[in-house]
Amino acid sequence: ARLLARRAGVPIPEQRSGGQRSEREIILAAHKDAAGYFHEIVKSGDEGAAGRRYLRGRGITGETVERLQMGYATDSWDSLRDHLVRRGFSVEPLVSGGLLSRKEGRSSTFDRFRDRVVFPIRNLSGEVIGFGGRLIGQGEPKYLNSSDTAINNKRETLYGLDLTRGAIRDTGEAIV
Repeated sequence: ARLLARRAGVPIPEQRSGGQRSEREIILAAHKDAAGYFHEIVKSGDEGAAGRRYLRGRGITGETVERLQMGYATDSWDSLRDHLVRRGFSVEPLVSGGLLSRKEGRSSTFDRFRDRVVFPIRNLSGEVIGFGGRLIGQGEPKYLNSSDTAINNKRETLYGLDLTRGAIRDTGEAIV
């Protein structure tokens, strides 16, 4: 219904009756906000310099960065968490949504993606449901992907399909 309404230009209220959003809606909103946050960092300022250098070194153009909304997660333990909390998100959906991590037996949280160029992963509707991240500095793992969550099932998602499905439909083929 949301996809059809979006195509027809019909607005659908984002909140359920009583003003409460579902956990899924909250996690989707947090991922959308996180993608915008990471993207703004890579586009400007000193914080995103390492990410911009890495992308340029790999021959990735500014146009591609814009089209894919690539971003950069700073080498900070809490910058994303602080940003999202300031924007009104509570910590628990950020943990269950895979944006923050928590050490077992501890209540404190930390940003899952740090010092990484991040690639938003979208579902067929174009909603950000996760991230893939490539480490810039030293350490492990070099590549880090969002875990399976209420909005992201990695076995059912193909990166970039939201952007390429029209061409796949038109040509009748895809190379994976």
